Amino acid sequence: MHIVAYNSDLYNNVSEAKREGKGLAIIAVFIEIGKTQHKSFYFIGEQLRWVKEKGKSRRVDFFSFSKLLPNTNEYITYEGSLTQPGCFETVTWIVLNKPLKISRKQLSQLRVLYHNHANEPGLPLSINARPLMPLNHRLLRTNINTHKRSKLCTMEKEMFYQGKV
Repeated sequence: MHIVAYNSDLYNNVSEAKREGKGLAIIAVFIEIGKTQHKSFYFIGEQLRWVKEKGKSRRVDFFSFSKLLPNTNEYITYEGSLTQPGCFETVTWIVLNKPLKISRKQLSQLRVLYHNHANEPGLPLSINARPLMPLNHRLLRTNINTHKRSKLCTMEKEMFYQGKV
């Protein structure tokens, strides 16, 4: 799951910010399927039926996105690109180290969303992979204590990734 924010100190809207440096911050949260429904995600799932297609909106009052975040202060961050075509290199990614646990039913609510407007043929949002992008010598930063062993985080103190694109 991605929670997207734009730099309102520098830009007027997301469309402008996504094309410029230091434009966007995205919090990435992995989702894990569990046996019970997540209470706050349940509320979001109920709203999705109103916004299945591109261009639809639904006003939601009195909801805090922080309720969708797992209980962790640990993360990995890096400067990267959008995952949508255009793939602008304008995003500060913040990847949390613990997943959000939702039920299988809640996952199925996400799978009814579409990339297209209501009167156009289109692909489900679940088909949203993009081409691989160059690594561009990205530097990963973290506040995760790699000296403390945990079953939740398997990072080693020194770990290097080398990729080919």
